[in-house]
Amino acid sequence: MRMPFVAALLFVLGAGSATASDPVTIVTPNPVTVTTVRGVGETRVFYTVAAGTTVKTHLTTFPGTVEIKPADPVGPVQSLRIVAAIGKPLLPSEAFSGVLIFEYGNGQSQQVAVTVTEAPAATFTVDPTQLELCLACGNPLKFQFHVTNTGRTVIEDIDLGGLMLRDGTGGHQWLLPDKKDAKTGTELAPGGSTSGLHILPGATKTLTVDLAPGPPAAGTYSGVLKVIANKTSSQAIAITARTPGPKGNTPLPFVLFLVSVVVGAIIAFLLERFFGTGGLAERAAAMLALETLRDHFGEVRTWISAYEQAHAADVPPLILPNTRTLVDIDIDAIDDLLAGSDLTPQELTARVNELRTTLRKRELLRRYVEAVTSSQPSLVAALDGVGSAQALTAYDAVLQAIITPHPAIVAPAMAQTAAPAAPASKRRWWSIRLWLMKLVRQLALIIAVFLTAYIALYAVRGCTFGSPTDYATVMLWALGVTGAGRALLADVRRP
Repeated sequence: MRMPFVAALLFVLGAGSATASDPVTIVTPNPVTVTTVRGVGETRVFYTVAAGTTVKTHLTTFPGTVEIKPADPVGPVQSLRIVAAIGKPLLPSEAFSGVLIFEYGNGQSQQVAVTVTEAPAATFTVDPTQLELCLACGNPLKFQFHVTNTGRTVIEDIDLGGLMLRDGTGGHQWLLPDKKDAKTGTELAPGGSTSGLHILPGATKTLTVDLAPGPPAAGTYSGVLKVIANKTSSQAIAITARTPGPKGNTPLPFVLFLVSVVVGAIIAFLLERFFGTGGLAERAAAMLALETLRDHFGEVRTWISAYEQAHAADVPPLILPNTRTLVDIDIDAIDDLLAGSDLTPQELTARVNELRTTLRKRELLRRYVEAVTSSQPSLVAALDGVGSAQALTAYDAVLQAIITPHPAIVAPAMAQTAAPAAPASKRRWWSIRLWLMKLVRQLALIIAVFLTAYIALYAVRGCTFGSPTDYATVMLWALGVTGAGRALLADVRRP
């Protein structure tokens, strides 16, 4: 590949000031121009040297920022580099010239005129100029843009300015640190730069911008990224980034959404249990039942006093000391419960049921006593002495046994016969079926709560979901919908 180039160089021999017998021939056309970008640039000068000839080169009338450096030969053609490192862009009025001198042989020399001038500023476009990003889970914290060279100067490097994005609603700031890392390639970060792109006039190159680390919180962030070509001209990209939070490009926002739904549902279950099926409502119902029982036991106590007073003149007097004592104990127990109790709502309800059974026993005894008073008053003491610790049916059976030897007395109440129990296997089947029905009902309610919360709250907000207010709203939504669903199911089940 080098031979045609070498042949071309040899063809133009004599382009310098040498004669045909001169041992040094300058191949590069004279004068030579060094074109700089922001004061930095270089060019090569090609020449041939006859065998056995020593050549010395130096520059004149140039500052120390322009110097000669060696370069690799191209076949038989030697070369050197003229490197300019001015350190700042040169204005048109600041271009300067000098001479490159070749010295060899016995006082022989050749000169090449050298001019250092600044290249025209790069002109380019970026695409897109406005960019909207959704940094949700699965989306990378990167974006791409295209640089098109619309001028006559080759674009070698691209610099990015620092980037600060602001959330207009929440007031958060997303500051991407200036990464002052010079690199080669097509991926860089705000504040960084890349070189060696060599974008020719009319050509386009795609660059990737790394936005890590992500935003601090959910929101819609906006800002402007400055793109600088060859350190001379710039373009801007307006960026709008919508992101959930926290850590929007990870599954964490969705996980927190699920946690909020579950927490809201659990709170609803606990509140429903406390206020509805097992808490305040049950305790209130039990306290109301205790008030009613207190009145009924008071009526029994009043009857005992009236009975004993009415039969005080009988011989012997008809009294109910045992029953009176038991009723007083019952009334004291109810008063203690009404005054305040550490029992759970379930324990309180069970105690109410026990007192209801006791009240039925007291009323049953009353009817037996009234049944025997006129015909067999001697049985009153026996009836009063029956203990009431046994079940209601057993208590009734004991009372009946006392009056059985006296057929003329009609029993005021008969013992209740318990219904036959269902087979154990059938009871297990119905228990399992009931458990499955409850499970399916709860799962259906949870799925309904999740889907409605997802559609109405999470999906609608999309890339901007994730503020503390969003999670609180989801939890309250789950709480309300779960409570409403359980109330609706309760109404459906109620006959």
